[in-house]
Amino acid sequence: MSESTTKQRKSMATQLIEIADEICSKLFVDSTTGQPYAAIKVDDGLPDPNSRFLPVKVMQVDGEEFKRTLAHAYYKERGKAVNSEALKSAVNVITAEAQLSHELIPLSLRVAQEEDAIYYDLHNQDNEIVAIRKDGWEVIQHTRPIFKHYSHMLPQKKPENAEPQEFKRLLKHVRISNGEGVVFLVAVASYLLPEIPKPMLIFYGPQGSTKTTTEKMIKALVDPSALSVLSVSKKYEDVVQALAHHYLVAFDNISKLPRDIQDLLCRAVTGEGYTKRKLYTDDDEVVYNFKRAIVLNGINIPGENPDFLDRAILCELERVPVTERKEEAEVWQEFYSDLPHILGGLFSTISEALKLYPEVKEELRSKAKPRMADFCVWGEAIGRALGYEPFEFYEAYMAKVRAQNMQALSADVIGELVIEFMKERDRWEGTASQLLAELKELAEEHKVDTKARGFPKVPHALTRK
Repeated sequence: MSESTTKQRKSMATQLIEIADEICSKLFVDSTTGQPYAAIKVDDGLPDPNSRFLPVKVMQVDGEEFKRTLAHAYYKERGKAVNSEALKSAVNVITAEAQLSHELIPLSLRVAQEEDAIYYDLHNQDNEIVAIRKDGWEVIQHTRPIFKHYSHMLPQKKPENAEPQEFKRLLKHVRISNGEGVVFLVAVASYLLPEIPKPMLIFYGPQGSTKTTTEKMIKALVDPSALSVLSVSKKYEDVVQALAHHYLVAFDNISKLPRDIQDLLCRAVTGEGYTKRKLYTDDDEVVYNFKRAIVLNGINIPGENPDFLDRAILCELERVPVTERKEEAEVWQEFYSDLPHILGGLFSTISEALKLYPEVKEELRSKAKPRMADFCVWGEAIGRALGYEPFEFYEAYMAKVRAQNMQALSADVIGELVIEFMKERDRWEGTASQLLAELKELAEEHKVDTKARGFPKVPHALTRK
């Protein structure tokens, strides 16, 4: 009996399973979520289609992309479309095979780290990634499962060979004050270090101060996406999903973060696990386990929780003068023209920082460190890689940490009034009711609207403030 006759007598589901075996180089489970995945061999015209060095594309087995790929492969081989029931049955079997393989591989989004290298996913048609090591960086093909993808992700531009100094071109495109340039650059560069907690960059200031544009540029540099900025949902689970699907999460135009969302973002910075039910109809859980880079903006500082502020770098932006405003198309044309050089400079900076880190760690061993101690040490290495003087970043960052509690107070109407109230006093004692009366009187003097949102109406609300 011929092979074609045998295939015809097999069920469509069985044929689909056999085709999956042909096109998949590996079935495994993502150890960060417990979800089944397949590594699909990419046809790049090489003479040996069985080579283990072929580029691969990683797909979730029960995801739509894998189903489309399997259905298309069946059509190419058999010349007819699959029916949905056969496809569903085949996927169920392939899912079981992946789970029973007991092979666990941690999949990352956009940036991954191994012992000797940091990998950055260009997510382009050539399945290319960047390997960054102490001796430099290079563009290579994605030949084994390292990264997973979501539909919103966009390809990154090809980087140019560039010295670390080229990363400083980023300062041309953002309105960061000169004194804060080193802290800003180091914070953005640290987003390519996936294993350490990285501070949230929080941009605040009046309308027209380029908060959203700055945030979008950082997103485009680190983790380009069709969803460049997101709104913060009131639902805790929705924020968890946003964090799970983006390596760098950019939240836009925030007025005030609820306390539970502040706590959630703190845990996302530090790196903790989350679970949620897969479907409302069953008890299966989806596990999330990640560290994330987070950027936020708002007219005011969106959170006052001390844990939240300890994990943040506050950047106040000023309104762009009318004479300096540009059309949006011009702004982005200039940015994307520089982006390949900025990227190359960023990769070179991280390579040099990998080399400098052991020495810097030893030098900082006896120095005081803030809450974000890992970032502080790596930040000093990144600062030196960028050509800043030894301890220039360290001193700037420590000064920033000391100033941030005062910044947070000053950005809050009650904090500002309390500072003004205590200007000529060393000490004041009284009840919350008495203090509220004093602050209301002071607010009237300074024409502050006491009926506005955020101004406490009763003494116990002032106590919480």
